[in-house]
Amino acid sequence: MGYRVTYFLKEFEERGSVVRWDGEPLFNPLTPRDSTEAARWQRNRLEACRDSLRHFLRALMAERLPREYEPPR
Repeated sequence: MGYRVTYFLKEFEERGSVVRWDGEPLFNPLTPRDSTEAARWQRNRLEACRDSLRHFLRALMAERLPREYEPPR
Protein backbone atom coordinates (compact mmCIF):
# COMPACT_ATOMS: atom_id res chain seq x y z
CA MET A 1 0.00 0.00 0.00
CA GLY A 2 3.02 2.23 -0.14
CA TYR A 3 4.01 2.45 3.52
CA ARG A 4 6.83 1.09 5.64
CA VAL A 5 5.31 0.27 9.02
CA THR A 6 7.30 0.30 12.24
CA TYR A 7 5.47 -1.00 15.30
CA PHE A 8 6.59 0.07 18.77
CA LEU A 9 5.45 -2.78 21.00
CA LYS A 10 4.65 -1.61 24.54
CA GLU A 11 3.12 -4.77 25.97
CA PHE A 12 2.66 -8.39 24.93
CA GLU A 13 0.87 -11.15 26.84
CA GLU A 14 0.08 -14.76 25.96
CA ARG A 15 -2.14 -16.96 28.09
CA GLY A 16 -2.96 -20.25 26.43
CA SER A 17 -4.81 -19.48 23.22
CA VAL A 18 -5.36 -15.81 24.11
CA VAL A 19 -2.82 -13.25 22.90
CA ARG A 20 -2.96 -9.56 23.78
CA TRP A 21 -0.66 -6.75 22.67
CA ASP A 22 -0.48 -2.98 22.75
CA GLY A 23 1.70 -0.57 20.85
CA GLU A 24 1.93 2.31 18.43
CA PRO A 25 2.33 2.00 14.65
CA LEU A 26 4.37 4.50 12.66
CA PHE A 27 3.59 4.70 8.92
CA ASN A 28 6.30 6.12 6.65
CA PRO A 29 5.22 6.65 3.03
CA LEU A 30 7.34 5.03 0.34
CA THR A 31 8.16 6.60 -3.00
CA PRO A 32 6.51 4.76 -5.90
CA ARG A 33 8.72 3.65 -8.82
CA ASP A 34 6.26 5.02 -11.36
CA SER A 35 2.69 6.26 -11.84
CA THR A 36 1.41 2.68 -12.27
CA GLU A 37 2.66 1.71 -8.83
CA ALA A 38 1.26 4.92 -7.32
CA ALA A 39 -2.17 4.19 -8.83
CA ARG A 40 -2.09 0.58 -7.56
CA TRP A 41 -1.23 1.75 -4.04
CA GLN A 42 -4.09 4.26 -4.14
CA ARG A 43 -6.58 1.58 -5.29
CA ASN A 44 -5.38 -0.76 -2.53
CA ARG A 45 -5.75 1.98 0.10
CA LEU A 46 -9.32 2.74 -1.01
CA GLU A 47 -10.22 -0.96 -1.02
CA ALA A 48 -8.77 -1.46 2.47
CA CYS A 49 -10.76 1.51 3.79
CA ARG A 50 -13.96 0.37 2.09
CA ASP A 51 -13.57 -3.13 3.54
CA SER A 52 -12.99 -1.91 7.10
CA LEU A 53 -15.51 -2.34 9.91
CA ARG A 54 -15.18 1.36 10.74
CA HIS A 55 -16.20 2.40 7.22
CA PHE A 56 -19.12 -0.04 7.24
CA LEU A 57 -20.43 1.24 10.59
CA ARG A 58 -20.15 4.88 9.52
CA ALA A 59 -22.04 4.13 6.29
CA LEU A 60 -24.68 2.24 8.31
CA MET A 61 -25.18 5.11 10.75
CA ALA A 62 -25.39 7.66 7.92
CA GLU A 63 -27.85 5.42 6.00
CA ARG A 64 -25.42 5.18 3.06
CA LEU A 65 -25.15 1.37 2.88
CA PRO A 66 -26.97 0.93 -0.46
CA ARG A 67 -24.80 3.60 -2.10
CA GLU A 68 -21.50 2.55 -0.48
CA TYR A 69 -21.91 -1.22 -0.85
CA GLU A 70 -23.90 -1.53 -4.04
CA PRO A 71 -22.81 -4.58 -6.06
CA PRO A 72 -20.93 -3.83 -9.29
CA ARG A 73 -23.07 -3.78 -12.45
